[in-house]
Amino acid sequence: MGGCASGETKEDAMKSANSKLIDRSIKMDEQEMSRAAKTTTKILLLGSGESGKSTILKQFKLIYGQGFSDDDVKYYRAAILGNLVLCSKALVQAMDKLKIPYQFNPAAVEARIKDQATAAASSDSNVFLDDQIAILAMEEYNSSSQPQILPAAALMKDAVVFSADTLTQHEVNAIKELWADTGVQYCYRRSNEFQLLDCCGYFMAEINRVTAPNFIPTKQDILQARITTTGVSENMFTIGPGVFYRVFDMGGQRSERRKWAVHFSDCNAIIFLIAISAFDQLCIEDNETNRMAESLTLFSNICNHPMFKHTSMIVFLNKIDLFKVKLKKTLLSKHFPNFKGPNTFDATSEYFAHQITELNKYQESKIVYIYYTWATDTTQIETVFCTVNVILLHSNLASVGLV
Repeated sequence: MGGCASGETKEDAMKSANSKLIDRSIKMDEQEMSRAAKTTTKILLLGSGESGKSTILKQFKLIYGQGFSDDDVKYYRAAILGNLVLCSKALVQAMDKLKIPYQFNPAAVEARIKDQATAAASSDSNVFLDDQIAILAMEEYNSSSQPQILPAAALMKDAVVFSADTLTQHEVNAIKELWADTGVQYCYRRSNEFQLLDCCGYFMAEINRVTAPNFIPTKQDILQARITTTGVSENMFTIGPGVFYRVFDMGGQRSERRKWAVHFSDCNAIIFLIAISAFDQLCIEDNETNRMAESLTLFSNICNHPMFKHTSMIVFLNKIDLFKVKLKKTLLSKHFPNFKGPNTFDATSEYFAHQITELNKYQESKIVYIYYTWATDTTQIETVFCTVNVILLHSNLASVGLV
């Protein structure tokens, strides 16, 4: 009896082998993608002082971490009261520096010089008005051999800045009296001419609430609170399944920057913050250098460092909320004469974005991603973070040759 062959043909065997090879290749690719996704991404938060790095770290904690602990809340409660005292002292000192008398009312003199400002008939008419008011304030200040000082101002001028659980009612009343003074309000309008915390207006407006005995800081209060960063803090965040960020927040003052270099190795990405609102302010360290110019120089040094030739570089042009307010009364061209466009947000922000892009000497090997941010707005920052996450995931995949 003859047998009947039922085995697979050579062609079938080859197809089966190819199919297994393809399956094995797909599986290896999936494993590589999984490994890339699970790689912990080391991120450095860099930028000059007062650019908003620590606020971005707070947002990381709110969005991807456990939020603020009870100890954090207690810590920031004391810091907020310290911020109020520090702001009050700065305002009192600036009254003498700028030669503004207490109870000086700019509204009362504006009417007398508005006709002159209109006669100027130029885009600089607002600048002319501000300059004339400043001159009149100085004349009134100098007209007295011993300029008047409010008792409240005398108290806060000698106040010791510290973090405490409470302020005395005497101190709270003094701060309120200062903030209500028309001369101090005019001084606050000129805060770009001296060193003042950005959170001043926020906490002064909330003084009754934040000085109450039972005050518990909200998330927004903590985001607004200012504590100078010294040294380096390391924080781990879980962004998604198997996706982890090691975020390093570093002090931005000049004296702190020498501590940065030891953390440069194995860095996967840099989020560099620039306070775009600081275009008309001077650095705390020397009170001479324009803060924006300093930030651009610092960015150039970091972006073009040989160790970061292929490192993902993300720039947050931060504090756009303050920037938009300033543009209504301050010409960018006064501080950056090379700017020739209209004094609008779109034109001025694009001007700085272009400068930042041009500073990148490694344009063939990396892209500088630029975002306009409002660091104290959690909703806006969460949207930006989502985009940044995609960029970093793509970078991780590219590092293992999968894109």
